[in-house]
Amino acid sequence: MRALILGLLLVIGGCSSQTAGIAVRSDTTEVRVDSYAVADDITLAEVKQRNVGGMLQGSALIISTTSTDRYWQYKFTFFDVEGFPIEVDSSNWVPLNLHGGEQRALQATANNAGAISFELVVRPATDE
Repeated sequence: MRALILGLLLVIGGCSSQTAGIAVRSDTTEVRVDSYAVADDITLAEVKQRNVGGMLQGSALIISTTSTDRYWQYKFTFFDVEGFPIEVDSSNWVPLNLHGGEQRALQATANNAGAISFELVVRPATDE
């Protein structure tokens, strides 16, 4: 019983708000919600992609649905034709201060010509 409780605590602790957020992929119209608190404060829309100099460029509009400033981080991950992430370690979390009601386009360009789709994840800012 003690092992079960410890296991549950580890699982719950592993789902901390530091990584939970919302995500959108360019190859689907669905927004993945890992934190409803985040989804209440922001929306992701107008997901687009284009080819720029042989590289995939991704873009999405982030919209603040709250009246106060919030601090976020976002990260683009690019995928190849088989759905595998490309150069995962080269993508860092980017800080973003979004004012109440503000809309802003977020963009990134793949470092690899094999990229055919992308995912954008937004989460609350952390002290990492």
